[in-house]
Amino acid sequence: RGAGGGDVGAGRVEFDLRGDVWLAGLAAGLAGLIGHGRCAQTASVRKDAEQAALLYDRLLPFAGHFISIGPGCVWGNVSYCLGLLADTIGRGDDARRHFEETIDLYAERGFHVLSARARYEFARILVDEDNPVERPRVLTLLSDALDIAQRYGVTRVTDLALALKLKIQGVGVGDSKASIAQLMWSISAEKPDLSSHAA
Repeated sequence: RGAGGGDVGAGRVEFDLRGDVWLAGLAAGLAGLIGHGRCAQTASVRKDAEQAALLYDRLLPFAGHFISIGPGCVWGNVSYCLGLLADTIGRGDDARRHFEETIDLYAERGFHVLSARARYEFARILVDEDNPVERPRVLTLLSDALDIAQRYGVTRVTDLALALKLKIQGVGVGDSKASIAQLMWSISAEKPDLSSHAA
């Protein structure tokens, strides 16, 4: 399942989703989903549950769709955005389901860079739940994210995953630095994933 290219600008939106601008952007088609994906990241970073809830309900019908910005250029998957949003509004089970689907979809398509990012975010969410039972799974997710990120030179994911892994292992690291890196990474204009063509 994929979202085709087209006029990405037609789907640009403001972060305030309560007006008609957001609906007009979504009506522009799947090509406009990249704007909504960035809104989802912003809502997650800001921990804005109200906006996240609006986004979640409106993006849910597109779960599993890839967000493309041209032939061979994939920005991400709607299920990844839904995972972030579900976590923001306190729906842990839904967040898990969306991230598990996202990781499976990225693996099927060979989108390694996106997979590293998704594995890190899923691990971060599990850490926030503070459930000791999930520790082995968290460490596996982070180890996989580090392996992929280092293989493809994705330094932002490498830094974030390493900081989180050291933190849960009790090693003193710069938590504030990791938080700043996460914010800068999440709200920046991200590059599409071309790793499937480089594998």
